[in-house]
Parts: sequence; C-alpha cells; structure tokens
Amino acid sequence: MASKPNQVVNIQLRAIVRAVVMRHAMRAAKELIMKSGFLGWLTLLFIYLKLTGQVEWGWWAVWSPMLLGYLVGAIIVWSQDQKEKRDES
Repeated sequence: MASKPNQVVNIQLRAIVRAVVMRHAMRAAKELIMKSGFLGWLTLLFIYLKLTGQVEWGWWAVWSPMLLGYLVGAIIVWSQDQKEKRDES
C-alpha cells in the first residue's frame, strides 16, 4: 500500500514542475514577443499549444516561426554585406 501514496506524490510533483516550467516558458516567450512582432506571437501560440498538450509537435516545429525570422534576418544582413563588397570593387 506504500506505493499508492508515492504515486499521488509523484503525480502532484509532476503537476507542480509542469506549472513552474510553463510559467517560466511563458514569461521568457513574452519577453521575446515584445521584440519580435507577428512571428513572435505565432511562436508564443505554438509554445502554449505544445505545453498544454493540444499539439504533439517537436520543439523544432514549435520554435520554427522564430527561427524563420532569424534566418530571414541573417539573409538580409548577408545580402547587404555582399552588396557593399560589390560596390567597393
């Protein structure tokens, strides 16, 4: 019978850990959102859906809107650099 109280404690601990992780993730996501516009809001939505178990995507898919934004930014910076190099020649 000792295992039943342990199971209850384990379930309660998992619920507490999940709540703390979700709160921390949402706080971090909100800070990211304030700087990122539409892609940030979309990422926040995906994080919420993932943490509440409404979707079973991998984390790469959840963060894909934000990663897409960084990729586009990197391409823009790279293309500007290439243009400046061509103009110098």
